[in-house]
Amino acid sequence: QAWRHAEPKSEYDAVIIGGGGHGLATAYYLASVHGMTNIAVIEKGWLGGGNTGRNTTIIRSNYLWDESASIYEHALKLWEGLAQDLNFNIMFSQRGVLTIAHSEHELKEMSRRVHAIRLNGIDSEILSPQEIKTFVPIMNIDQSIRYPVMGGFLQKRGGTARHDAVAWVKHPTLPDHPSHALVKTMLPKGAGSIIVFGLKGGRDAGKAFIEAVELSSHLANVGDAKTLVIHPASTTHSHISAEAMVEGGLSDDMIRLSVGLEDIADITADFEIGFRAAARVAAKAAE
Repeated sequence: QAWRHAEPKSEYDAVIIGGGGHGLATAYYLASVHGMTNIAVIEKGWLGGGNTGRNTTIIRSNYLWDESASIYEHALKLWEGLAQDLNFNIMFSQRGVLTIAHSEHELKEMSRRVHAIRLNGIDSEILSPQEIKTFVPIMNIDQSIRYPVMGGFLQKRGGTARHDAVAWVKHPTLPDHPSHALVKTMLPKGAGSIIVFGLKGGRDAGKAFIEAVELSSHLANVGDAKTLVIHPASTTHSHISAEAMVEGGLSDDMIRLSVGLEDIADITADFEIGFRAAARVAAKAAE
């Protein structure tokens, strides 16, 4: 269980409405900097389930104006030490933030911006098309395309904070599912609690996820009152060939989930444990 079931008090030193990234950051700031511990965070959904938790957050400080640069540089430095402060993997990856110029005018404006950013003591650099290709090999720098890459500017300390363990998800309510149209007609109130998803890192990551979760039961059946998970590649289908796996619609990275009746906050916390274990395996494999 990630959070205790606290009873409301008659009074608080601070009440924060919204338990997403901004609300939780405010609570952490008041506690760590100002010593305030009698704080209530009120959230109608699940804690951490705001925009920061559901989407990718871009972390950078390469802003033109002095005031903005100062605020965001301070924020970036907080991000750089936050995982250690919290003893929690916040999925912050400093892979760099690259902005592309598609015209000479944009490139000149970027050059002006980079010089201003550097005057504030913040890292930033102009890249040529070939340097961009080296940094992002998949980038097409052919000058004959409709919007050619003329250059760009990069902040290497920038990056993203996101849930980076899951590679894909399949459920009939998602538009890309082959049965989506049928489900909308036949099951307008929902398509059940069976979900499959893939983990970055393949078979080893899937196995790590299964071994790490504590609340979820590692069983092959579905539709139970308790949450069930299984990694077919290392269990029920470990004896068959890779070709047979593909023919059966399975993959090394696939986890099958049957959602139970536990509190959603407890299920989410349990999966965070599994995702962190899978992410560690994937990161080690990428080294």
